Amino acid sequence: MLKPIVCRCLAAVLGLTLVGWPGESFAGGLKISQIYLELSSSKRLDAITLENSGRNTIALHVQAKAWSHPDGENKLEKTRDILVNPAIFELAPGQSQILRLGLQSQPTETERPFRLVIQELPYQQSGIPKQIKTMLRVTLPVFVSPTVEGKPELLWTLEKGENGRLYARVTNLGNTHAEVSNINIAQQSGISVKKVGPNTYVLPGQYRQWELPDQLDTTRPLVLEADGKHGKIQSAIAFSEAGSVVEAMQ
Repeated sequence: MLKPIVCRCLAAVLGLTLVGWPGESFAGGLKISQIYLELSSSKRLDAITLENSGRNTIALHVQAKAWSHPDGENKLEKTRDILVNPAIFELAPGQSQILRLGLQSQPTETERPFRLVIQELPYQQSGIPKQIKTMLRVTLPVFVSPTVEGKPELLWTLEKGENGRLYARVTNLGNTHAEVSNINIAQQSGISVKKVGPNTYVLPGQYRQWELPDQLDTTRPLVLEADGKHGKIQSAIAFSEAGSVVEAMQ
């Protein structure tokens, strides 16, 4: 496991999203009561608790952002659809703060994804010399449930990009997000050609993709295995025809 100071630097330099289990402390000693929030027409308010388990006072700025990945890459944009209170505050060591979220717009037939962005602000401790430090940044998923019952529907295909490279792509044709992890793409011989470990969100109507080796034999189908939110996913996909997988709802 990375030490806290290393996690803090990685988040600042690489823009990583730090996630963990409810109640876990992140870099800088910030403890968050939950890391997944869901709003709906019947649940327009939600709240989480932030606690400073570190040794120094920290200042935080929190805001909700509209979330998408139209080209396979995460994109965050300003929004007034979810309001956060308080938006800016300080936390002394051992102090906690209840953070409230309020849905300001109406849900639609398709789930709406957002991210709660928790950003540390520069803070000068009294009597402590100024020093260079990296700022903590954590983003948490927030989903507004659709007005109709739905589920993710994943379509797995092999695509050739404009650069001529081959990609394994997963497109979500459903109206709610999908979560996939431990993705393994292998040739029928069992030889693995691509592994993707971390948990990946695939938002409704959008896609994710991963580049495959140039020497891959596209005349033979590939075998794909992954862990989905509702169980195992298995599919054979070929370059000439798409293979689809619908996650079974339990």
